[in-house]
Amino acid sequence: MRGLPIAIAALALFIWPSAAARPSREAAPLARVGAFYFDGWSGTLGNFHWGGLLATQFSNRRPLSGWTDDRPEAVEAQLRWAHADGIGFFAFDWYYNPDPGNGPINMAHDTYLKLHDHDGVGFALNYVNQPGFVIPPDQWATVAEKWATGDFLNPDYVRIDGKPVLIILDEHGFNLQMGGAVGVNAAIATLQEAAKRHGLPGVFVVGGRYLDWTSATCFPNCLDTDGNFPNEHYDAITEFSYPYILEPRDGPRPYSDVAAAIKRTWDVIAQRSPFPNIPSIMAGFDPRPMILAGQVQPPDQGGWPLLNGHQTWFETTPADVGGLASDAVAWVQAHPAMRVEPAPAAPIVLIQSWNELQEGAILVPTEKDGYAYGQAIAQAVGIPWTAPPKHTLSVASSPRGTVKSTPSGIACPTTCRAGFDEGLEITLTARPKRGFVLDGWTGCTPDDASCSLVLVADSRARPVLTRARQQRAVSIQLARHLVARGHVRVLDGYSGCAAYEPIRIQWRRRGGWTTIGSTQTNQAGAYSLRVRSRSGPYRARAPRTSSGAHTCLTATSKSIASR
Repeated sequence: MRGLPIAIAALALFIWPSAAARPSREAAPLARVGAFYFDGWSGTLGNFHWGGLLATQFSNRRPLSGWTDDRPEAVEAQLRWAHADGIGFFAFDWYYNPDPGNGPINMAHDTYLKLHDHDGVGFALNYVNQPGFVIPPDQWATVAEKWATGDFLNPDYVRIDGKPVLIILDEHGFNLQMGGAVGVNAAIATLQEAAKRHGLPGVFVVGGRYLDWTSATCFPNCLDTDGNFPNEHYDAITEFSYPYILEPRDGPRPYSDVAAAIKRTWDVIAQRSPFPNIPSIMAGFDPRPMILAGQVQPPDQGGWPLLNGHQTWFETTPADVGGLASDAVAWVQAHPAMRVEPAPAAPIVLIQSWNELQEGAILVPTEKDGYAYGQAIAQAVGIPWTAPPKHTLSVASSPRGTVKSTPSGIACPTTCRAGFDEGLEITLTARPKRGFVLDGWTGCTPDDASCSLVLVADSRARPVLTRARQQRAVSIQLARHLVARGHVRVLDGYSGCAAYEPIRIQWRRRGGWTTIGSTQTNQAGAYSLRVRSRSGPYRARAPRTSSGAHTCLTATSKSIASR
């Protein structure tokens, strides 16, 4: 979702995974709630997705699990938080054939599939059909088959009426891409056939619509394709994102005005929609980081994230978002014709979004708001929110240096154990004493002098501190046909002083030792070199070199005589 606005990610909910897969909870939520998940927080922080977020006034939007989610522990932590918040599943934004320039995309979805335990949080796909990610019509059947086998059959995939849910965002663009209502219905039929071939009853297809301040008067006939809209074979619709729900103007807008406009639009939808509707709310809108980073489209391409040329944002609090979530549940209960599942099934509600960090629609716990937004959602759906448990991080003590943690807690060797909230990203920084060098870490992901880990269980980490001056030993043997063989062995622990190191084979004559051949060791520190036959002693010598911050000291083997 970025550059274009690659889908202003949202939250969506549809159905809980099976009770057997869900951790126990004292009370069931009043509604089924889920979160659209922007799946672009992988790779290096130089990617444009982090534009305006790093080292700015918006840096406090950093999730407590860290800026990236390309570690399994980061996804696992977010699943646990979401479950505590009463969120039933993530709807992963899914991008077709993403260009490498977008950075790693769809990675959190892929990580989710590899996890054995989803902590009671299911998943669905939100097909983002923005320019650059459109599935060509001739590839639709192939992708439908991939979805059916790779996602829909997963026991934790979200279902309504037994059917896996697919969100298409947006239905207007899909109409244009598929050549009108006939093409849309053919694509949906292909999707249904793919699911049925694999024993599923079909697919529950949800069309996402963007709404604005005029929608309350024109819905459902606001766009040039809307004449066909009632004839398209969607099972339900949802409104997605509300940046334009108020007529744009410069400056901040109170969330109360946003909420009132959203609720007016829901009432119009209840009167006029040709399909059931899943109401959606926003967790906020504040794209100023994108503007700060200069990520503004040209006016002829829409000018996003400026709204009709205006820089605006919503002033939002957790209580605002929780209140509108409660209103969404009440709306579903008051409009049974709009339900996608009849009572006594719980209402289904969407929230935008879990992790739109640049655009300011955020539920994931952050440095700025902590767990406040999740607590507000839990309260809205009537469940007791439980604080994350603490896990212990232990750091191996070493007389060769010190280690400190961010956030504070570890100051080893004085304090080498500390408890931290589950899901928190901990950064450890080592400071070697004089004469020693940090060569890496075990138990955490290294980054120069530091390493980091996301705590989802009690964990241990150890800095690898070695002497700056590495003593070595070198051996030599003379095999048949005068092949000199041997190894370089490091005595002080740094293997870099053994790998790919120069070796000189020397022969003693009356005037002293003369080099008669040179080679280098392999990665394991071994070498082999054919030499000419001479009478007298031979030896191997590894000259002094540098490797990283280390000095690899000269080593000389014992001399041996040729046979």
